[in-house]
Amino acid sequence: MSATETGWNTGAGRRLGVVTSWSYSLGSVSLDTISEDTYSEDTHYYTVAAQSQKDAQVRPRTGSDAVDAILYAAHRIRTAADTALREHGLSLPGLKLLTALAERDRSMREISQVLHVSPRTVTDMIDTMEGRGLVARCAHATDRRVTLLRLTEAGARELAAASTGAERVAAAAISSLDADEQNTLQNLLERVSVPAGKPLR
Repeated sequence: MSATETGWNTGAGRRLGVVTSWSYSLGSVSLDTISEDTYSEDTHYYTVAAQSQKDAQVRPRTGSDAVDAILYAAHRIRTAADTALREHGLSLPGLKLLTALAERDRSMREISQVLHVSPRTVTDMIDTMEGRGLVARCAHATDRRVTLLRLTEAGARELAAASTGAERVAAAAISSLDADEQNTLQNLLERVSVPAGKPLR
């Protein structure tokens, strides 16, 4: 089953994927400062759950109202997506992992690169998902030194169900905008960037 077949690669899913790649520090806990070597699905769940309750009204303060609004919108979408995914025992990194395996079998190193996390973190995630029967380890056809990861039938079903929930979040996030407004928002967000190689002042 491909990412397209799960629905995650539709317009709303792509927008969610772009927007939820943002995150920011909330209070004393940052979703991006959890050590890669101590990452676990449970740690991620509990951190998000606690922060969604404690810091629901906390807005970033970057000095730019526009950037604050972007970050706060991204946080609300990510929190909602995490809540939906927790119903399936997944997080956004877990969903990305399953989506990557839905395309083809991959090595641990490839998954580490796709998720931008350490190999140790990938191992922990795979151990958990293998225990649930969502992924399986298998031998490489030509290189015995490489172990490949494969999405199981149970994993494909879980991915499809989880992707549906994520799609609902994406659709709900922009439901108050008409088609023209959504296109305008997308075009504006795609122009937001920090020029590479230029010092920030």
